[in-house]
Amino acid sequence: MTGAADLIEREWSVDDCQVRSLVDDLRRSDDRTRFALGVARTGIWEAELITGQMEWSETMPLVMGCAAADCGGTIEGLRALVHPDDRDKLSRIIHGNFDDLRDFQVDVRVPWPNGAIHWVQLRGRIRQVDPMSIQLLGVAQDITEYKELELQLRQAQKMEAMGRLAGGVAHDFNNILTAILGYAVLIEGDPIDEVQTRSHAAQITKAANRAATLSRQLLAFSRRQVIERRVVCVADIVTDLLPMLGKILSEQIRVEREFATPLHTVFADRGQLEQIVLNLAINARDAMPNGGELRIKVSNAALDEGAARRFKLTRGDYVLLAVSDTGTGMDSGTCGRIFEPFFTTKDADHGTGLGLATVYEIVKSIGGGIRVASTPGEGTTFRVLLPKSHAATVAEHQEPPTIEAVIGGGETVLLVEDEESVRTLATSILQRNGYVVLTAAEAGPARRLASESDVPIHLVLTDVMMPDGTGPELVAGLCTKFGRPRALYMSGYAGAVLARQGRLAVDSAFLQKPFTGTQLLSRVRQILDAPAT
Repeated sequence: MTGAADLIEREWSVDDCQVRSLVDDLRRSDDRTRFALGVARTGIWEAELITGQMEWSETMPLVMGCAAADCGGTIEGLRALVHPDDRDKLSRIIHGNFDDLRDFQVDVRVPWPNGAIHWVQLRGRIRQVDPMSIQLLGVAQDITEYKELELQLRQAQKMEAMGRLAGGVAHDFNNILTAILGYAVLIEGDPIDEVQTRSHAAQITKAANRAATLSRQLLAFSRRQVIERRVVCVADIVTDLLPMLGKILSEQIRVEREFATPLHTVFADRGQLEQIVLNLAINARDAMPNGGELRIKVSNAALDEGAARRFKLTRGDYVLLAVSDTGTGMDSGTCGRIFEPFFTTKDADHGTGLGLATVYEIVKSIGGGIRVASTPGEGTTFRVLLPKSHAATVAEHQEPPTIEAVIGGGETVLLVEDEESVRTLATSILQRNGYVVLTAAEAGPARRLASESDVPIHLVLTDVMMPDGTGPELVAGLCTKFGRPRALYMSGYAGAVLARQGRLAVDSAFLQKPFTGTQLLSRVRQILDAPAT
């Protein structure tokens, strides 16, 4: 983008002393502006929407992490610099429902050449110059540090909610363990009775599945995970959370749900959607100290121009999540500040003011909108709109594979697991189903087994975190007489921990603990039957 001093120098004679003085003043002003923009990691841009042409300031490469030659040119060129998962969001904002003088804001991720991911906030205004010219004027700012701070605030809020959950979770796990231990004692003490034993074993399986489901929900809610967006159904997420809501809400609060059918799907991270529902439920609970009704409604919504403007969204199809309570309600002043970080109407010991701020930021990051309606003494309703995904439905639930599809053909599996009970169980499952199994408790003995084996090792099934190293380190250095075997990793840790401490690549074959025998056999067979790479 050309500075004012350069324009004057180009168009006017600079022999006149006054003009020269003006040019010098403008050049100093331009230099100060460039310096300020550079320090603030902010760039200025303008574009023509119809032609797609775009101009950037000299500070834009500092924001976008690219060479000056790669910056500017076209709107499509800007889009190409953005992370692939955020490009559609950027296009919806820029090319969405056009209103003259419409302001817009969007946060996108930008991969830098060194592999780092930076967050960039694009803010601007669209104005129509004439019927054949629509201009976009705006700024771009690197907000990576802000996003990292925001993540820390969200984690603090999640820990606050986890404290509230702890009592109910401990109670639930104690009930589950009571059932598992009790039925195990019955199996050990009863005379051999195949029918009775199968019945007791089924009860143990049922209780263990409940424990596994609760564990997954806690991990999804509490961990600092990498955001994994996929096509999901909001109603399914609410349904899965109902048992946990029972631990959060008091017994005097009745939960009512209403789901429309069919429902659009959304492209979002499941853990973030769970956070939205849980935080809104906690807020409703605190507004009903003497009990009441919590209503959760999920339906489709088609926004016209007026509705889109109220939610600061573009016209189109969305999924509406409405959470209503019959609590104390709020006045208009409180409603106007409800999404501010650290703003709270609760006592210091009962809230940080981060819950609804977290909800707001998550909704905006997905490309959605949120509004609150409330009247003192008559309750509150939060309406969350999430953009419809391009996929029509969530992938259908796959039937479990048949026994014939998972039976081994005599392949050799090197099993490395430091937990004896898991190692013994996995060995038994694999051996019963046609595999030869070599076992080791740690990485060191596993290396010796591999180097001394006189038969090919077809697969290494290893825990990620072990006392003497990690699974990826073991596999990377494994040497056999028959080449490098394939690998399947397993762990009970959350994904973010494995990536950070276990050095597990995101595209590695992985089996989450706890797993069933069928899940283990199916995953092993899938890895062995996959084409060689």
